[in-house]
Amino acid sequence: MPYGADDKTNIGYTPIMSVNRIFYDHGHRFIYDFETMRAVLAAAGFKDIEKRRIGEGGDQRLLIDSVVREQESLYVEAQK
Repeated sequence: MPYGADDKTNIGYTPIMSVNRIFYDHGHRFIYDFETMRAVLAAAGFKDIEKRRIGEGGDQRLLIDSVVREQESLYVEAQK
């Protein structure tokens, strides 16, 4: 997991990475904000990376999330 100077991912440091240090110690693997997700997706070759809202996106088959989880979810759409 990247932490500033220890970043081996070449995506750069984002503030949410500091929060991840706390969450990781409690069993979570990683928490993403849009800035970090965009950097990871761009590094993987995705383009047209856009933050979306629940129920919003180009492929209706993927719009399956529950409204109950909206507050704790990040919705992002990108093209490969």
